[in-house]
Amino acid sequence: MYGEDFSNWLYNGTTTKTMGDLGYFMGYAICQACYHHAKDKQAAINQIIRLNYADSEAVKKFLEESGYYKDGAL
Repeated sequence: MYGEDFSNWLYNGTTTKTMGDLGYFMGYAICQACYHHAKDKQAAINQIIRLNYADSEAVKKFLEESGYYKDGAL
């Protein structure tokens, strides 16, 4: 998650024999958990859209607050 090599996670749907583009699915699942747990759905959507993905601390906080680890896969 915090590395620089995305080759096993993104942009590899046609070049891998394993599950390609897994990073896109994980992002969807984490955002889904965030939305599911939010009392204010509009605020959750704003948070997802406005998240600074270049800020690793903000991303860590978003992941923790999303509730993804509480439910696992929804």
